Amino acid sequence: MHGGVGALAAEGENRWFAATKGVPTTVTLLDGRNLLLVSHLGVARVVNAHTGLDATPELRLTGDIATDDRAYGLPWCATGERGCPAPSPAAVDTDTATAYLTAWTPGADDPELVAVRLVPGEFTTLEEVWRVPLPDGRLGTPVVLSNDRDEVYVHAADGTLGAYSTSDGAVRWSAPVGYRPDTPPALLPDGTLVSGGRTTTVWRGPDDDHDDDAGPAPVVAVRGEDGTGREVWRRDDLRQLTNPAATADGRVLVAVRSGGTDDEPGIAVHLLDGDDGATLHRIEVPAATGPVSGLSVDSDGRIALTTAVGAVYVFE
Repeated sequence: MHGGVGALAAEGENRWFAATKGVPTTVTLLDGRNLLLVSHLGVARVVNAHTGLDATPELRLTGDIATDDRAYGLPWCATGERGCPAPSPAAVDTDTATAYLTAWTPGADDPELVAVRLVPGEFTTLEEVWRVPLPDGRLGTPVVLSNDRDEVYVHAADGTLGAYSTSDGAVRWSAPVGYRPDTPPALLPDGTLVSGGRTTTVWRGPDDDHDDDAGPAPVVAVRGEDGTGREVWRRDDLRQLTNPAATADGRVLVAVRSGGTDDEPGIAVHLLDGDDGATLHRIEVPAATGPVSGLSVDSDGRIALTTAVGAVYVFE
C-alpha cells in the first residue's frame, strides 16, 4: 500500500498496517509466523504476520541514506542500476529463515549480494550473515533460490547468469546468456535454469527514456556442472516478453512476440520441453497487445498471463 504494507481479512476488512521507509519490494513469510519487509531504500525488518507488530528492529542493508525523500533512487529500481539501493524482492528459505537479495550502498563502487537471517532469542533480531560484491553490476530482477537451498542465482548486467553459495556467498559458476534480461530465470526440477525475458517498457533514466527496441530476448537454458556453467539449449527464434514459468514435470512456459504488425504485434505462449527447448504446444493469446507483466502456472496446470494494460488471461 502507499507508504507501507497492509493486511486484509478474507472479507476485505483492514487488519493492520505497517509503515515502511521507502517503497516495499519484499513482503513474504520468513518463517511460519513472521513476515519479512524490505523497502527499496534497503531498510529491512520483520513483523508478526497476524498483528503487524515489529518482531525485530530495522536493519539498514545499505547504510544510513541521508535524505528525507522517500522516492530516492526510484528511477533506477526497475533496471537495478546503482542509483537504487534495493531494487528487487528477496529469495527466502523459510526452513532457515534466511533471505538473499541484491543491495547497493550509495557511494559504493559495486552492488552486493547479501544474506540476512532471523535470529530468535530473548531479543529476536534480523542479522546479516554475509555479503559479497557483484562487480559485473546487477539487474532489477529477483534472486532465485535453488531447489536444495544450496545456491542462489542472479542475472548480471554483463549478460551472464551466476550461481553463488548460500553458505558464504562464494561464486560457484557463471554462464553467458548473451543479453540483459529484465525478469528472473525459471528453475526446473532438475536444476536447469531458463533465462528471463525483456519487457520493452522499463523506464531507464530521469529523462523518462523508454527502451522501445529491447533487442533480442531469446530463451536460453543453462546448468551448472562440476563447478562450471554450460548452455543446455537455446531458442533464438523466440523473443521472450516476461518471466518464464516452470512446471512440476520439467517443462517451461514462455510468453513471446507472435505475428501481428509492427504497430500491433501479437502474443503467444509456448510450452517448451525442458530437455531440448522444443515447442510442445502453442497458445495464441487473443487480442493481446503491448507489454506482458507476468506469466505463471499452478499445480493443476492453469496458466495465467497478465498484460500491462490490465488484461488477465487464464488457460487450462
